[in-house]
Amino acid sequence: MKKTGRYIFYVFTIMTCVVILILAIYYSFINKPENVLVINGVEQNIIPVYDIQKTKEEFGNEFNNKYNQGNFDDSAIQKTDPEKGLVYIVNSADGASPSFTTAENGKEFYAYIPMFNINNDICNGYNENINNLIQTLNGFLSDENQTFSGTMVFSANIVNNILSVGIKVDYKVGYDAQKTIYQTYNYNLTTGSNVPIMDIINEKGLNTGDMNTQIKQTVTQAASDAKAISGSGYDIYQRDTSLAIYDVTSQEAAANLLFILGKNGDLYIVYAYGNQNSTQEYDVIKF
Repeated sequence: MKKTGRYIFYVFTIMTCVVILILAIYYSFINKPENVLVINGVEQNIIPVYDIQKTKEEFGNEFNNKYNQGNFDDSAIQKTDPEKGLVYIVNSADGASPSFTTAENGKEFYAYIPMFNINNDICNGYNENINNLIQTLNGFLSDENQTFSGTMVFSANIVNNILSVGIKVDYKVGYDAQKTIYQTYNYNLTTGSNVPIMDIINEKGLNTGDMNTQIKQTVTQAASDAKAISGSGYDIYQRDTSLAIYDVTSQEAAANLLFILGKNGDLYIVYAYGNQNSTQEYDVIKF
C-alpha cells in the first residue's frame, strides 16, 4: 500500500511539473500580451497603434498655414518688412491665401510659402533654405516632359518666446514614388539664436531616457509594420532602428533632428524619411 501511495505521489508530482512547464511556455511565447514589444531583448509596453495614428493626425492639423503669434510683443524685433508679422505667406493676395496655385498642362500644385520677417543672418539663412526648396519644386513645374502634383503647407507658432516653423511638402513627379519632405526651424526671439533640441527638452523638463524609449517603441512598431507590408509584395521604406538619430542625446540628433512646437506647446519630433528617400513614410512622436 505504501508503494502504491508513493507511486501515486510521484505521478502526481511529475504531472504537476509538466502542467506548470506547459503553462510557462504558453504564457511566455504563445499568449504574450499584445501590448508587449521586444526591443534589444527587453520586453516593453508598446504604444497602441491608434495612439500613433492619433499623434500623426494631430501633427498634420498643426500645418494650417497660419502664423500664431499669441501674446508675443514683436515691437523690439528688427523686421525686414515692418508691415508684416514675423512669419508671412509669400505672394499672398490677402495674407491668408496661397502663394501659388496651378492645375493645367499636367501640373497640379498649390503652395503656402512661409517666409521669416526677421532681418538677421540666422533667419536669412532659414529663408535661403526655403527658397532652395521652392527652386527645386519650380524645376519640376517647368519641366514640360513630365507630370507633377503636390502641396506645400506650413505651421508657425510662438511658444515661450520661441518661433517654431514647420514646412511639409507632398509631391509626385511623373511615375516616381510620391514623396513627403519636412523642414523645421526653431528660433529664440529673446537671444536671437537657433534653438537646439536639448534646450526644448530641458525647458519642458523631459526625461531623455523616457523619450528615447517612446521613440524606439514608435519606430520599432512602424518598422515591424513595414516589414509585414513588404512581405506581402509591396515596396515600402524600411527603417534602420539602430541609427543614432533615434537617441535625442546623440550628436546626430543635435545636428539633424527635426522638431516643432505645436500651437499648444507640444513638442513634435518628426523623422522624415522622404527627405533622403523616395517615400511618404515618416514617424512622429509627441511629448
